[in-house]
Amino acid sequence: MSLIINFAGYLQGKMTARSTTGPVASALKLEIAAISLLESPGFHAMTIEEICTKAKLAKGTFYLHFDSKQAITLSILADFVKLQARLAPVIERDQHLFENLRTFVGWVAAVFQENIGLQRSLTQLADTIPEVAAIWERHTMFLANHVRAMIEHELQTKKVGDDLIGLTIYLVGNMLDQLLYATQAVHRQSDLERLAGSAEHAVEVVSLLWYRALCAENPPAHFLQSSAPLLALKRKVAGTVES
Repeated sequence: MSLIINFAGYLQGKMTARSTTGPVASALKLEIAAISLLESPGFHAMTIEEICTKAKLAKGTFYLHFDSKQAITLSILADFVKLQARLAPVIERDQHLFENLRTFVGWVAAVFQENIGLQRSLTQLADTIPEVAAIWERHTMFLANHVRAMIEHELQTKKVGDDLIGLTIYLVGNMLDQLLYATQAVHRQSDLERLAGSAEHAVEVVSLLWYRALCAENPPAHFLQSSAPLLALKRKVAGTVES
């Protein structure tokens, strides 16, 4: 079982809890406002004044908790990835590897869709802010280790070697990242959105490709629906005509 959370909604729930008052509630209000502004107009255009206006708090209150817009963004991103680590899908040992992979891919895609502004901030700011780069590296390492634990349960990875397995996980993970950014983030590619179709279809195709890359074989056909025709792909034999 896995949980999909909208991080701003999660903070809102904490803020409205009866036990959350005073400075803690103020900090949460500021973070909720900042998350909205990270979504649009984004980190670079966001100002402390806008955060305070949206949170309906005085500017002085902001500086009781954070010393800059970078500081509040770092706090948000660090807590966001920590929560993801807590809510990641449990590896079901009695399920087929393909089922666990599909559950994981679907969870990553759904979390991305619910928190597009934060996901975009993580990747974009990692290029210029070392602290964000460190958060992003820890997060990607957690995701990679989760996939590694999944496949080590069923595959003989020791014969392959840690480095090659690690590179393969990185590459298949990048496949999912690129699809999510191209279909859901700011600079969307409309043609790829059309090809991806429904979220369920995109998740199934990516899961099939992950399984093939990691196992060098197709998953059992009964696990597939919309992507099942891919199982029929075969190399053409010289001199034959495709029917």
